[in-house]
Amino acid sequence: MGILQKLVAKHLGDTTALEDLKWTGDERVKDGIHGHLVAALDTLITYQRDPDAYCDSRLLVLGHRCGMLSTDNDDPRTRFVEFLKQWLRSNAANPNITEHAVRSMSSLCRDILDHPTLFPSRNKQSFMKTVAEVYKHLEVQLREVLERDRTCAELAQRVLCLSRNLVSDAIGYLLVGPTDLKKTDELPSLEVVSLWSSLPSESHPLPDRIDLNMQRAMEEVWGTDCGKLLSSLLRTHWCVCLFEGAGAQDEAAAATPRDSDSSGLEMASLIEAIRAKFNGTSQTTSGLCGTFRKPGLLEVRMDILAVVEVLVELTYLIGEAFVQFHRISDGLGDYGMIRVATWLHPFLEALTEKVHRLNRHLEGVSKGVNQHLVVARAQGYPIEKPRPTQRMGERASTAIHDAIGHPDGSHVTLLLKALEDLRQRSSTDRLPKVVASIGKACTQLDAVLSSQRFQACVGDAYPKNLPRIADIGLGQPVQTEDVTVALDGKNLGTMPTLRTAAMSDAPGVTTSLGPPTLLQANVKRLTVVPCGAKLRVHDRRGLRLTDGKLDIFEKGSQSKVKTSIDVRLDVQEFFIFNNSKRLSLTMRRLPQGADIDCGVWTTKNYLFEFFSTDECIAFHTEISRLCE
Repeated sequence: MGILQKLVAKHLGDTTALEDLKWTGDERVKDGIHGHLVAALDTLITYQRDPDAYCDSRLLVLGHRCGMLSTDNDDPRTRFVEFLKQWLRSNAANPNITEHAVRSMSSLCRDILDHPTLFPSRNKQSFMKTVAEVYKHLEVQLREVLERDRTCAELAQRVLCLSRNLVSDAIGYLLVGPTDLKKTDELPSLEVVSLWSSLPSESHPLPDRIDLNMQRAMEEVWGTDCGKLLSSLLRTHWCVCLFEGAGAQDEAAAATPRDSDSSGLEMASLIEAIRAKFNGTSQTTSGLCGTFRKPGLLEVRMDILAVVEVLVELTYLIGEAFVQFHRISDGLGDYGMIRVATWLHPFLEALTEKVHRLNRHLEGVSKGVNQHLVVARAQGYPIEKPRPTQRMGERASTAIHDAIGHPDGSHVTLLLKALEDLRQRSSTDRLPKVVASIGKACTQLDAVLSSQRFQACVGDAYPKNLPRIADIGLGQPVQTEDVTVALDGKNLGTMPTLRTAAMSDAPGVTTSLGPPTLLQANVKRLTVVPCGAKLRVHDRRGLRLTDGKLDIFEKGSQSKVKTSIDVRLDVQEFFIFNNSKRLSLTMRRLPQGADIDCGVWTTKNYLFEFFSTDECIAFHTEISRLCE
């Protein structure tokens, strides 16, 4: 029992899972949507119905077994079977079952199969045989979960939701935290979608949303420096895209047909103009409360401007670019997100950096508000007029707590976690299996559609002149081949490789996304041990791939180029080792002192080991595109 508990704790992280289990009967799942989980449950029920299944549980009453846990409370087989049954019943009809859940249970069953001596049996339907059958069903179920895995789409949707909340919190806080904009008390909500109703009619992004009463109430607010900054941000069409989605783009474009560049220039010009005013001596039109108009609190005013600058960049990146990544994941699932990982991952890094900057400057504004308004008022110090109202203070406290104040559940914390989760789930490590599955499906579908049996079945209702699916770029399978690898003149034997076509063709994703203009990485150069065919690290150096040129830097250098290669002309063979971070390159080069017109070339082999699979595949994919 102790070993079984350790295995459960290892895979599920629960040391008490096998305790306090009750006999759950032999009822099947009637509305199960995962056939293999239902079949696994049936296997367990059949095992329990076998009178000889438990050597230590022989008590039968009127031909039916009594509650097994009551007859043998300490039997580990009984407890584990009941544990599996509970899990299967709770997940067989769960449409949102996760890869992690199925994989954990499958791995647990697999580990149990490594301990046959713990569960000896002479029965035909033994405990170990039953667990093996359950394991096989779980493995098939895991494959099905992976094939329809939509985790990236769900994470992308979560990033959008948390981004909206964070941006809305930050705008609301700037509106009522460090200001004296008392008219905001008349607003029913400080959410972005509500603030749109009060914006001035001029250049309003969604004029049909205007509420005249709210507009009159906020007219004075939007005329201040702080109000101008926030209203201009709210009027950008990327802010509309972020909060209203594609459905409002046409409406916004018809009302304010401005492109991103002009909107960005207007925002940058406005920020610089107000920066100059915040650096000046007169703050009468700033909209700030009296405390923050003092010359000694310039740092707080600069933090306010910095928050606005980051919000402009953040809403642009999410409203213009990330929503398109979300559309790809929504349409193509995890496969789509993995295929654009080369572009997505650096984008997520940039987005993460913006969130950290926003957090840092919001903390600066919050510190100033707490120190010079909240704490000073509580200690009985006079607060310089004009002062914010009590309702403004309450709203500001709620907004900043939701944005950055909660240690575990703030929108900044949750957004950063969602961005990291999305990066991990869209890792290119998962691409080969996904592409292979799609390629196999397309090949098989081509075979069916072109068969005589299919044509006889559908008759003239189905066109005869349609192209094959493979011919239009779908279903290019990952081709894993064994090739003979030689390095420095020594044969390393045969190694599995991932061929070029599999990495360059993307079902459903065209090359219109464009390649990255620059790829850089630190790598280890591998060579063969002199006395054998083993590899060792020869040195570390930098690689740079840009504009069709591969620059190989000097040993230990990231700045001094040793060799520059024209990928299209000089690379003769290249491949990436399957499930590896290693990229092999064979290239031609002139012998030392030879003229380029002599027609004599030698070859040079390089084997580079990257520090991440993502970097390795990114270089391989770009070389593949250049060599097409």
